[in-house]
Amino acid sequence: MKSVSGCANLPSRGFAQSSVPVPPPLPLARIVSEPLPDLLGAVNGEVVEDEDLDDPRLFGGFVERRDTGRLLFAMPPRRPVGERDRWVRVLLAHREGYGQEAVQSAFRVALHEGPAS
Repeated sequence: MKSVSGCANLPSRGFAQSSVPVPPPLPLARIVSEPLPDLLGAVNGEVVEDEDLDDPRLFGGFVERRDTGRLLFAMPPRRPVGERDRWVRVLLAHREGYGQEAVQSAFRVALHEGPAS
């Protein structure tokens, strides 16, 4: 796998068996609008390209490593940056507990409102 984006080594949401408190989910508005490097830093995340995902029907997935708490977003290679950015955000939103309808609505609002000034 090839790393395409790094981030700071910050605490992640954790697991139920962990004694570390689990922080509240990231706000959905932040997930759809914050610059991706900042967002990845907030969740101890990294985007990697995985040659094994080179199938047009696959959009990627994520794994949260128990040993490090690192969140790895595995994306197919040779996809447009904008496509990869959106799928990382969608996967993160679902990981944070937001349902499909809420995620789709948040993206529609962000697209309609455009970037914050």
